[in-house]
Amino acid sequence: MNARLEKPDNASPDETPTSRPRYLRVAIRLTARTENVVSVIVVQGRPAQPLATGHPYVAVAEIGGEVVQVARYQDPFVQRSTRTSEGGDHHYGVSTVGQVEVSVPIGPFTDIARIRISLADMPDLGPATAAEIVSSLEARREKGYQVREISFAQIQDAPNWADAARVLRLPR
Repeated sequence: MNARLEKPDNASPDETPTSRPRYLRVAIRLTARTENVVSVIVVQGRPAQPLATGHPYVAVAEIGGEVVQVARYQDPFVQRSTRTSEGGDHHYGVSTVGQVEVSVPIGPFTDIARIRISLADMPDLGPATAAEIVSSLEARREKGYQVREISFAQIQDAPNWADAARVLRLPR
């Protein structure tokens, strides 16, 4: 996949390409014990911030210790079908590999080398604001529960980082 500037579905038609913010969309492959960045792309527009109640997986993106994005995801290990059976049931299966795509807003003065993405499965987290999610994630980390961490070094190891760096005019 080449890094290119994409126009997301939620971009306003009156926004010009130079006025819209940019963000990195970081695809992270997960297994029971590992996490690695499999692709990164530069996108223009405002990233969605899904905080749907009932989605157990959370991601918190920080730049230099400042939270810039919080999102919730369906369990990435559960594969859902797009078809239903004759009885109306939704089909699903559990996989040993999952993937989430985390959006990290970047600006002209942002030091992207200070990006950190934290991911955790928090199935007991009910309705929560972004601040409550961040607080719950920190409490989970302090108690020694698994919190997956993605650093900028891991983002740079993505197979297509050179393309994203070129778009951002960064050294590769």
